[in-house]
Amino acid sequence: MEEKELNQKLHEMFREMSLVLEDAKQGFLRDDQATLKKADTKLTGVLTSTLPFTEELAQKQTKDEVKKKVSEFVASSPINGCQYPKFLQ
Repeated sequence: MEEKELNQKLHEMFREMSLVLEDAKQGFLRDDQATLKKADTKLTGVLTSTLPFTEELAQKQTKDEVKKKVSEFVASSPINGCQYPKFLQ
């Protein structure tokens, strides 16, 4: 995923969440159970709709961290020239 596209998706996700959290804040301040329930439903929807994106992002970041650690290990080991395991390629 390109950095510009990633930033755009993150911006949209945070914008949606901030609007929902603002609604929840107003619900708490007014002690309005209906507003809180709507905010809860909206937040659940936002989180559910962005779940595939956040999982993909987390997996990519984890995979990149593992690749970096394997590279560091291979570079420092006496067995230079090792290949990455297939699951890391």
